[in-house]
Amino acid sequence: TWQQWQEATGDNEVGRVYFGVEAGGNWEGTNILHCAKEIEVLAKERNMPPEDVVAQMAGVKKKLIKKRSQRPRPVTDDKCILSWNALMNLALTKASQVLDSADLLRQAEQHLIWMQTSFGPDAAAMKRVWKAGMARISANLDDYAFLAQAMLQYGVTAGVNEWILEAGKVCESVQNKFGEKGLAYLYFSERDQQGIPVRKVELMDGVQPSGNAVMAGLFINLGMVLEHAEWIARGEEMIAKMARETCLQPLGFGRWGVLMQRNVAGPKTVVISGRDALANWKEMRGGCAPHVVVLKAENADENLPLTAGKGSGADSLIFVCTTEGCMPPVVSQKDAFRLL
Repeated sequence: TWQQWQEATGDNEVGRVYFGVEAGGNWEGTNILHCAKEIEVLAKERNMPPEDVVAQMAGVKKKLIKKRSQRPRPVTDDKCILSWNALMNLALTKASQVLDSADLLRQAEQHLIWMQTSFGPDAAAMKRVWKAGMARISANLDDYAFLAQAMLQYGVTAGVNEWILEAGKVCESVQNKFGEKGLAYLYFSERDQQGIPVRKVELMDGVQPSGNAVMAGLFINLGMVLEHAEWIARGEEMIAKMARETCLQPLGFGRWGVLMQRNVAGPKTVVISGRDALANWKEMRGGCAPHVVVLKAENADENLPLTAGKGSGADSLIFVCTTEGCMPPVVSQKDAFRLL
């Protein structure tokens, strides 16, 4: 109200005009504070330097905050959700690659470690919600799927194969907890979760992709990297079963549509070895993303199945692999891109 404004600010004229405060109120007898006039316009009208207006407004806002602090704070939803954090981690990793930012990549790594520690270090027993140092509520399919995607994305972008292996562990847990024999799709809730009368299967992509769509892509990509033929087969089956619905309602199944296009083109994985592996990996990684997984195998003892035995003392060897196997290696990036 006008009286409350005067009590809080001493009826500062500059602040009143800036926030659009009126004696009779600007909405149903009360005042809703908003930017009614820009700083530059206000300064020109009052023949004041813009810096003086900014200084006065800083004082007014300080008084308003002090007054607001006397009110009971509204209830805030400050819990952390695993799936949303995993999506944010994906954004950090992708941004680090596009912007070539080592700082963003470092933040993504720290965030991944925090998620793994806070929501449950055991990939078979992750929790969905974290608040005030405590994790609770069993994680659902989206939580596991987005976390595995974040682990794979970071591992490929940073060249840290341990995170790719962690993503594989999460996918193994997903199959055990959310899958059922004879069903290609995955349930939203885990098999042993209590208090759920009916387990449902979520397939439609909304403001975030469905857990099933994300897992279908992961089954193919991780199936190739970890050489799990049954994962590849499951991912392809999921995509094939969704083909009709995706074509009929492409806006509701966007992630499935992307997977269909990639599957038609043929998923690819690139393994780069040799003395120039690091340099070639950095260059090809940017040119292939996000449709191709690019791995480096600088040493012969790399622990990913797809890279095993591909270490080389030569300057460069580039293997382009499909779901069926790897083609004979080439030496130049140009030849490799031609195979892609």
